Amino acid sequence: MWVYSGLARDLIRSMKYRPSMRLARLGGSLLAQAIPNLFADPHWNLIVPVPSSARTYRKRLFHPCVEMAHEISRVLSLPVRPLLIHDRRRAPQAQLHHDARLRNLGALFTVRKDPTLVGARVLLVEDVITTGATIAAATSCLKEAGASSVDVCALARAQSWGRFRERVWRVFNWTNSYGGATLRS
Repeated sequence: MWVYSGLARDLIRSMKYRPSMRLARLGGSLLAQAIPNLFADPHWNLIVPVPSSARTYRKRLFHPCVEMAHEISRVLSLPVRPLLIHDRRRAPQAQLHHDARLRNLGALFTVRKDPTLVGARVLLVEDVITTGATIAAATSCLKEAGASSVDVCALARAQSWGRFRERVWRVFNWTNSYGGATLRS
């Protein structure tokens, strides 16, 4: 929806690092209102939020993307399924260089078994896309678990995202169609 700078960066950082469920819900509400402008043909069966790590959850006591997804769900009347499990302890992605982020992806997520995922069109909700490493790992897991397509929406994307897309495609052996994923932010 936004470029990750200025007020957008301040809002997201406050939401995540001065944990604010209220700001997460506000972000979800704003994103829900913007979805008709971001996607020409919203056709999803379910919404899947990108989860925080267990360590981060213990600090915040909530998952920002889950709160955002619930706000989007209210507007789109779609079920939210927290199907992704953040699997590994690792350094926070925000502190790593892009190449280190890509190396850090192995087994980052697993997917809970859910028959509604097979053949589903998924809207993946993320707060900010910096290098795309996290959404690439999440999208790959959802596709491997049976999702027919995965579209990604986010509050913001880093200006550098365009430079990193090609590397992410190579890591996941995706074609220019993002391997069935459409990235919107």
